[in-house]
Amino acid sequence: MLKVSWNNHMVDVASLDDIECLLDEIHCKAFRGEAPLVTVERQLGGDSLTIGLGRDISILSYISEDNNPSYLVSVGKMQGDEVIVFRFMGDWSEFSIKNGIPIRVARAAMSYFCRTGKLSESVQWEQC
Repeated sequence: MLKVSWNNHMVDVASLDDIECLLDEIHCKAFRGEAPLVTVERQLGGDSLTIGLGRDISILSYISEDNNPSYLVSVGKMQGDEVIVFRFMGDWSEFSIKNGIPIRVARAAMSYFCRTGKLSESVQWEQC
């Protein structure tokens, strides 16, 4: 079982197909408005992975149940002083452009996390 939360919504999802459909729906709707951060929490273990949807560039943020390491974020290939902005539970959150990764890579990493409970090795991670 997975718990999915974004903005003012929280849904329990039982299957990988259901989570994929939900993330597709949120992503498509977000292209018409705000780009939300969506958190998926595993019931077993309590680890969570957050993904930025609604843009071609995404971010991933991981928090383990025991907060060890306290917080990991994706690292992409872009550099500069720009920021990527997503909406998290009603507030805007800024991430450095260096944390941006293609949405297809972020979605594949989210699928892997939902299936295995592990972080994808196809994404570079840094501790914050």
